[in-house]
Amino acid sequence: CLSGRGQAESETGGRVDKALVQQMEEVYSSLPVRLPELNPILNTLYQDWLQGQESPQARKLLHTEFRGQSQIHTQPPHMEW
Repeated sequence: CLSGRGQAESETGGRVDKALVQQMEEVYSSLPVRLPELNPILNTLYQDWLQGQESPQARKLLHTEFRGQSQIHTQPPHMEW
């Protein structure tokens, strides 16, 4: 994570090492972009394992949904996300 608490810190002082973050951003942006729709292995997995991209199995395993704070009842009261 380049923007969150997972930033690269310097070895002393625990401060963000801006040069290292810049280097990481350059490496990340240099990676080739590949469209998943063009990957034959991914298409095979969807068809053989998930019974299609829009199947209930695909939705259950690969999708998530937003639930507001008021809908979450299982979270311990001392944890705030």
